[in-house]
Amino acid sequence: IQKVPLNDMSKQILSELPRTENSFVFPGKKDEPLKNIYPALRRIRKNAGLPKDVRPLHSLRHAYASKLASEGVGLYTVQKLLRHSDPRMTQRYSELADQALKDGSKLAGKLFSQLKEKSSEQIIKIG
Repeated sequence: IQKVPLNDMSKQILSELPRTENSFVFPGKKDEPLKNIYPALRRIRKNAGLPKDVRPLHSLRHAYASKLASEGVGLYTVQKLLRHSDPRMTQRYSELADQALKDGSKLAGKLFSQLKEKSSEQIIKIG
């Protein structure tokens, strides 16, 4: 069994879900776990007005990975949270937001400017 830690918000949401007598978060019929979530996902997609080709769970995982990567969480950590065995799959899920790319480019420019200044200082000291 692989475990993924739940954050406080997830714990709160799960604790506020209506409960039946069994211990399942998503109960099915006759006190058994829910076995087929696809009818519910189709209803969610329809009620949200999403196109038929949208896969809600895939979209949620994609958004989760992209947001974490854009906020600077390392891809190895994102990989473990998503339970991907191959880091290439995580890279496909973790598209960076435009702002994260701009921030990264800005930081690279700043670092290169600092290197340039240090090189200039060393040349002056030598000469």
